[in-house]
Amino acid sequence: MPGKLYRSLLLLLLCLVTGHRTAGQNAIPQTFNIYNGLPTNHIYNGIIDRNGYLWIATTKGVVKYNGYSFRIFNSSDGLPKEDVWRLVEDKRGRIWLCCITDELGYIYNDKYYGITIGQNRSSVYPHSLYRFGNGITFSTSYINGQKGAELYRIDSISASTLSIPIPPVIKDLHFTKTDSLNFIKDDTSLWATRTNIVDDSLVTSLIKNYVFRFVARGNKLVYKDYTTILYPDMERIINEYRAIAVNNYIICHSNYPSNTFIVVNIKTGIYNEVSLAKYGIKEDIQFIHNNGNADSNIYVLTANHILLFSTLSNFSKVLIDNYRHFTTDSTLDGNEIRSIYNNSMWGTIFATTSRGLAIRSALKNYFKPEPTIKLQGFNYVQGVPDEKCYWWNVSTSTLGEVDKNYSIKYSKLKNTSVINAIHPYRRDTLLIVGHNNFYMSKSSKKASVVPLTCMSVGIFSWTRTPDNKFIYSCNGGFNIATPVTHDTSNVFILDNIRLPGLVADAKGEEYWAYNNLHIDIYNNKTHQLTKYTREKLIAAGIQKVEKICIDSFNNVYILDNSQLLLFNNRHAKVLKQVSNINIKNCDIHIYKNKLIITGKIGIICLDIYGKDSLSEPVIFPNSNNYYYIYNTQIAFNKILLSTDKGFMSVDISDTGYKFAYNLKKVIDNYRFVCKYGNAAQNINYGDTLILDQEDLKLQFDIINPNGKGSVVYFTQLENNLPTQLTTNELGLPTLKPDRYYALTVNATDEIWKSNNKLIILYVKPYWYQTKIMMRLIWAGIFILLLLLIAVIILVTRKLVLNASHKKSIRMEMELKAIYSQINPHFIFNSLNSALLLISKNKMEDAYTHVSKFSRLLRSYIKSSRNKFIPVQSEILNLRNYIELQQVRFKEKFTYEINDNEIAGRSELVIPSLLLQPFVENAIEHGLLNKQGVGHLRIDFSMANDATLVCSIDDDGIGRLESRKISQLNISKEESYGDLLIKDLVAIFNKYENVHVDIKYEDKISPLTGTLVTITIRYLKTAQ
Repeated sequence: MPGKLYRSLLLLLLCLVTGHRTAGQNAIPQTFNIYNGLPTNHIYNGIIDRNGYLWIATTKGVVKYNGYSFRIFNSSDGLPKEDVWRLVEDKRGRIWLCCITDELGYIYNDKYYGITIGQNRSSVYPHSLYRFGNGITFSTSYINGQKGAELYRIDSISASTLSIPIPPVIKDLHFTKTDSLNFIKDDTSLWATRTNIVDDSLVTSLIKNYVFRFVARGNKLVYKDYTTILYPDMERIINEYRAIAVNNYIICHSNYPSNTFIVVNIKTGIYNEVSLAKYGIKEDIQFIHNNGNADSNIYVLTANHILLFSTLSNFSKVLIDNYRHFTTDSTLDGNEIRSIYNNSMWGTIFATTSRGLAIRSALKNYFKPEPTIKLQGFNYVQGVPDEKCYWWNVSTSTLGEVDKNYSIKYSKLKNTSVINAIHPYRRDTLLIVGHNNFYMSKSSKKASVVPLTCMSVGIFSWTRTPDNKFIYSCNGGFNIATPVTHDTSNVFILDNIRLPGLVADAKGEEYWAYNNLHIDIYNNKTHQLTKYTREKLIAAGIQKVEKICIDSFNNVYILDNSQLLLFNNRHAKVLKQVSNINIKNCDIHIYKNKLIITGKIGIICLDIYGKDSLSEPVIFPNSNNYYYIYNTQIAFNKILLSTDKGFMSVDISDTGYKFAYNLKKVIDNYRFVCKYGNAAQNINYGDTLILDQEDLKLQFDIINPNGKGSVVYFTQLENNLPTQLTTNELGLPTLKPDRYYALTVNATDEIWKSNNKLIILYVKPYWYQTKIMMRLIWAGIFILLLLLIAVIILVTRKLVLNASHKKSIRMEMELKAIYSQINPHFIFNSLNSALLLISKNKMEDAYTHVSKFSRLLRSYIKSSRNKFIPVQSEILNLRNYIELQQVRFKEKFTYEINDNEIAGRSELVIPSLLLQPFVENAIEHGLLNKQGVGHLRIDFSMANDATLVCSIDDDGIGRLESRKISQLNISKEESYGDLLIKDLVAIFNKYENVHVDIKYEDKISPLTGTLVTITIRYLKTAQ
């Protein structure tokens, strides 16, 4: 009795200590070996890198696993040796390989790189490999053929010796001071140090019962302090025990059979002897394992058990497990276990030396095997939930009746073969839906059935209305049958389209018959039939109808190829709660206001609260329980599955339901990795990637320990249409530099869909493609254009000025030529007048004439130098000229000049010497030949602001009489003056911004004389 009580208390203690959830079992481990992806069954260990990949060290290379496929690194990838027994990841993401070779190597971005260690080394035997700073540090086992410790550090691409200084207290501890701490000699023995890396900056050396601590300072170690270990037999422990360093502890266990291990605190020197018998384990320790820097857990392995110590400061916290929970192989022995690794994402990774690798999910398994259910070869044919359920074996014509305790009653039924559904009809009467007809059976125990006639062949689905009509779908269409007698009925065809699916609403008012591309809705109250054709379904947001379910709140659920839709108010919307599930490989059911989804992923449940109102989903994960579901029975608050691995059940009662996991937490157990260039990183929503123009390609990868099948990726760049990738690589050749782009990426496998990942892409421009440089370039181009325009303007202006200058020079030369002809003509006539006065001895008149002539000549000479002169100056010149002519011709005529209209208009200018020839013609050809005294009148007026009019009016003999006289006595001088006037006017009209128009008007008898009108129109202000 005391022994039995002791065993009961011990069992209770173990249950409390281990903390198992009694409602669930450990997940079934997933085993990998040479038959499903690994190169060998000899596995050393596994680690999880910072991205989430599982790396596996084997005797035939290194394996990288993402949950879907294996990538094997071996000699063909450059590995100098394939026997790799340990892996360590440094802070840069490099995976370092422990193997005996002439170099130490690492894998980075799926490429192997080797680093030579020291000089003149044929091989390196690294151990104590740890992450240290940004690189690693390790020690070798031999130095120049002698056992010892040589510490190396690799930070970047080269290895250097990490020298351990001699502690100053060595002599005080009665050790002989040497040049190296690799060997320490006392009075009797030569001691090799045992060097360990405690963390990223602390190194310890264990000698006899002393622990020396050194702190890293760059590439050097600086002595810190030492501790005396209080264990009395530490010298023997160092020599005879296997030891590992974990943080500030050294764990030692004997090379000989023992149930005890020793834990030494190297900071305090205090030790603990830990006996497994304390935890009810009487087996000897075979192996103690720790995974290095990132893991403080200690795994103690015996022949049949694993003890996990999560802390070494409190030995009451221990988890005890059995090897059988890690593998389905009952013959596994503890000696075959090489390492154990725990990870929150992957679960527990279990490496063996001959049986491959096992991965056990951290999620509990709530699928209960049902080995007593003998329904192999049977199909579920409905029944009444929570009362009786029926299974049919077509090959043996056997009906199985299952009750709530999963007890089964079998019966043979004659006269029928295929049964699609069975439903109680009346007391002791079953309604059987066969492939070709309906049948009635008085009891499931009866051996014969009675067919109901007048039915169509090829029945798929059926239901019964509250008024005892039968609505069914068959090869002939969508029908309603009204029973007339026990074995006959009247059939009415609602639609002749083949609609295999049929479901009724909760009140029995509407009946939905459907196929993939069509839905008929029949209202039993109004007898109306509503049809949803392919076009209407697409307009409502439905692509392909797989199954329809209706709950008690009349929520309509449509399984639409790859998504679950809620079809209320005749409009479909995606059920967001399960949008991360690949619903394509699932089935849906309604049970007690629960929406239940079954498939490869497991069992998902949502509570239905009301119209359009559902809870967050929970899941019973399929932890490697099955691959395929053949039949599903939901009754008695349980789900019974017929699978490829037998029958199993899940409790969905209130008791079992509370153990389900939140779907989002289970589904989100993945990593989305983007590889670009020489780096790979986990992608979060909104991350930015900077791309080089020479490399506009991205590679994607999904790490999912629970993944099934293969991964398909979908991308959408900006507002373009979504694209499905044929591989995991995306080319982006159309991206332009110095711009940001929004890329949406998601992935899916057979059971799961990822969330949309938004990645912001930025294409790095060359220096001349940056916005600043582009602005500067455009500004430079603009300035160059301005300079070019300015140069063109200046050159054009210079050309125009040159042309104008040449034109002006040419005009001046022509004017000078004319003036040179006018002036001699006038001088000749004036000198003749002076000679005539002198010849008549009129010396005083001659003097006055010569004086006026000299003044007028000076004025003409001055005027001939300019193209234009003021009108007032021209009037003054005319007065002088006329008065000289009066002196010459002795009061032969009188004159008057009227300039009142232009008085004060000093800005008015006219071509130089323009008027003098006209006045000369009026006097010499008109007034001198007149009998009597003539009169000359000159008027100046403004026709408008830009037009000056000068009229020269004489009452001489006129132009006609003058020509007659000229024909009889023509002189060179007289004919030459008219030609000079014409040339002068032509030059001004051609070269200057004025237009001179001359109009001659001969007076009509009895008047005599000529009126000459000179009109000067200013095109712009003349200078």
